[in-house]
Amino acid sequence: MTEIVWQDPPDEAVAASRSHQGARTETRASLQEKADALRASPGQWGLIESFPVTPNRAQAARSMAHNIRRGRYVAFRPAWSFDAVSSTEGDRVNIYAKWLGDAEK
Repeated sequence: MTEIVWQDPPDEAVAASRSHQGARTETRASLQEKADALRASPGQWGLIESFPVTPNRAQAARSMAHNIRRGRYVAFRPAWSFDAVSSTEGDRVNIYAKWLGDAEK
């Protein structure tokens, strides 16, 4: 089972840019497990991805956060029901996400 570390992202990460496109390759099962875990703890930020900093990975992290918010991954639909941000912290690029609720209600 995929583990999520429950912690808030830095304030500047939450306020960071939200207009990047693209996607980081992730298995559907892994994404579904993460989305399900976030749904089980509504409104709580979770660290869902962390990897070493490289220019490509920093961009991929921004893209993944954007795609989570937009519902471009089936596991994170409907669109806008999740918030997600990326943050470079030391030598790591982290992606944080939280479930906001069903945007279609």
